[in-house]
Formats: sequence, C-alpha cells, structure tokens
Amino acid sequence: MYKFYTTSESAWAAMLKDIKAAKKSIYLEMYIFVDNTSGYNFFEILKQKADEGVKVKIIIDSFGSSELSQKMIDELRKVGAEVLFFSYWFERIHKKILIIDENIVFLGGVNIHKFFRKWNDLQIRLEGSIAKYSLRSFARIYNL
Repeated sequence: MYKFYTTSESAWAAMLKDIKAAKKSIYLEMYIFVDNTSGYNFFEILKQKADEGVKVKIIIDSFGSSELSQKMIDELRKVGAEVLFFSYWFERIHKKILIIDENIVFLGGVNIHKFFRKWNDLQIRLEGSIAKYSLRSFARIYNL
C-alpha cells in the first residue's frame, strides 16, 4: 500500500497521524528538523510517545538542523528519546526517512521547518516489507 503527498503540509499531517499511532518504535532521519513548524508540533508528540515507552530514535544533520534549540533536544532526551547529530567533515545526511513500528515508512524530500510549510514537495508513505529496507538504511547511519 502506498500514498503520495505533494505538499509539506499534507505530508506533515500524515506523518503526525502515524507518529501518534505508533506502538513500539519511531525512527527519524532528517536533514532539516527544527522546532518552529507553526502548528505542526512534531516535538511535543515525539516527547509524548517517548514518555509512553515508544522507542524514539532521531538522527539529524548537524548543519541542516543547526536552528534546533538545545532546550528541545534536552526535553526529548529527558523522556528517553535518543537524539543524535550527524557531523562528519564534508558529509551531510540529506535523507528524509520516518519509520513507524518497523512497518510504515515515509520517504521523500520533505523537511521539517516553517520555511517549508507551503512548499510543493514529494513524499511517499509505504507499508509492509519495504520498511525493512529503510530500517537498514537508518541503521547504517545510526551505527556510525
């Protein structure tokens, strides 16, 4: 099963819906992920899910997400979420991957920042075994 989203807002709404429904894990790898999304409160929902015992692992690019506040990072970590920064000399992670319960995956070009709220961009939601391949990609960066 798959579904395409052609705007950041439509992708964000779908992503948040699935994050809210997560039962065991949320893995997020994102180039730009900041806490100024104008009404799309990823951070509060991720904190809530981590506090409920859902495994939350977030890998963000240290350059692309440099606007992320230390306060938000600390709040996420306080409730048990893992927040890792990818920072190697001239390398960046430019992937945008969200994996929910190792069964649902969002892939595409959508970043999370208020600047991109009204952008036309492409994101796809896939279910099933394809999520395992995305999980392997996430694990490669996570284990660096």
